[in-house]
Amino acid sequence: MDAVTAILDDHRLLEELAERLSDAHGSTRARLAAELEIRFRVHDAAEKTCVHPVLDSAELAAEQPKAAWDFTEHVRRHIAVEERAILPVLLRAVSPDRLRELGQDFETWRVELLDRAGLHWSVQAI
Repeated sequence: MDAVTAILDDHRLLEELAERLSDAHGSTRARLAAELEIRFRVHDAAEKTCVHPVLDSAELAAEQPKAAWDFTEHVRRHIAVEERAILPVLLRAVSPDRLRELGQDFETWRVELLDRAGLHWSVQAI
């Protein structure tokens, strides 16, 4: 799997979890919020470690959250910016073979971090 596909697949998983969170209540909401935060931080770390170094850092200026912010909205903005601005650059800048290498690195890193956090590759059933 190439890096763009791996990242897009993970984006869909994050979106699904964010959607479930918006409809949840009580202890289910708390568990989903914790899972979304862990999964997003793992996703972000895997991108920054495996994929972003091949691109010009000027194109990846990090969005700084404000003092009061909604984490789900932050995840949605991250996905929108990345899919609109960053992934197209990656597709143009990197060969298909390198994209596959980056995809493998991204997935390996992401799965390892999720395992450390006690989560599986897909959204846990709650």
